[in-house]
Amino acid sequence: MMKKRFSLLLLATFMVSDLPAEQIAYWHQDVDYVMEITLLDSVRQLSGKTRITYTNQSPDTLTEVYMHLYPNAFQIGSVKYREYLGNYGRGSRAKIFKDQLDGYESRIDVHSFSVSRQKENVLSEYNIDDTILKADLSRPLAPGEKMRIDIKWTHHVGEQVERAGYVSGQYNMAQWYPKMVVYDENGWHPDPFHAEGEFYGEFGTFDVTIELPERFIVGATGVVISGDPGWSSV
Repeated sequence: MMKKRFSLLLLATFMVSDLPAEQIAYWHQDVDYVMEITLLDSVRQLSGKTRITYTNQSPDTLTEVYMHLYPNAFQIGSVKYREYLGNYGRGSRAKIFKDQLDGYESRIDVHSFSVSRQKENVLSEYNIDDTILKADLSRPLAPGEKMRIDIKWTHHVGEQVERAGYVSGQYNMAQWYPKMVVYDENGWHPDPFHAEGEFYGEFGTFDVTIELPERFIVGATGVVISGDPGWSSV
């Protein structure tokens, strides 16, 4: 089977303006992703390897870290599932959950997960609860320090429901990869994927390589840095 491979470089951007003196101390965490992704169309899976360089730019010392696994919400028993069954959220979306998600199930399986600093393992333990992965650090991350997170995972893609899934021969993917939880002046925000709400994410850079069957056309943001020479901006 013919395949094609391409790489994208993405940069989260933001606006700046003149601020009063008391607001100049604003900060946000620095998160750099490098991802190698393979689409296994015959089984509707994304196989991924992710390396994250996380820089603690906050004034706080961190003893744990969190990641979102948003696709896990599309499982029987999830927080989102229980809320829809309790008549919270839009009825048009709730129907799929009330029909037991037949064909619409999605999830992320984590095959390996590690946290290191200068090649030293600093992961004490980790656990997954619904759409949140929590990792305890054996060595806290002080302000200004960096750590590396490596995760191998598989996203099992169901039929499209809400913003993501497989439909009519194409994959529409949103919030599809293991994603860092935001840490801000109020601390961590390890919120599960609810029936209603919006997403809150860290600024960062993404270097993404995707391998997929040749017949697929990919639409994505970012700048193509290698791969299929037929790419064009629209």
